[in-house]
Amino acid sequence: MLEDQSGRSSLFSCVVFLLAMGNCLPVLFRMSRNLSTHDASERFGNQNNPKAPIFSMLSPYVNQLYAANVARQRAAAEENKTREDAQRQRVKGLLDQIPADEFRSDMKGSECAICMVDFEPGERVRFLPCMHSFHQTCVDDWLMRSFTCPSCLEPVDSTILSSLTAHTQQSLQELACSPATHGMPFTS
Repeated sequence: MLEDQSGRSSLFSCVVFLLAMGNCLPVLFRMSRNLSTHDASERFGNQNNPKAPIFSMLSPYVNQLYAANVARQRAAAEENKTREDAQRQRVKGLLDQIPADEFRSDMKGSECAICMVDFEPGERVRFLPCMHSFHQTCVDDWLMRSFTCPSCLEPVDSTILSSLTAHTQQSLQELACSPATHGMPFTS
């Protein structure tokens, strides 16, 4: 009986220590899964239900905390996945706006700054708005992670608009129209 009291006392001490140290719920859950039900009933003397795991001996409050923590982690993971999917769709849409062409020997630029391999005639090359060129597969992978030019680190999404206006010889003021002057250049 003395050994049984000692086992309960050390379990209580461990639980109190883990609670005092912070986020112990995953540790307690792993502990309950690792102990066999037979060992748990022997060590901690659960006479009412010898097959009850140690986790059921913890307070209902600890169980609620653990369940809430798991639910919060799942919700955060779902939210992150949704946000990442939206970001990928945005990047794919922007990639469609950036021209890609087959490399010809008369084109400017001789190597991809990402993989450091010379361009070969016929390879797909993507030209960013800042006028840097890369292998399409190299730069698409890069842009999915960081939507900046690998050479000059210029944000590509902001340069798409400035590149568009530079190539069409229109300023942003000429693109802006108020409803009263629809179709006429903006003057201030």
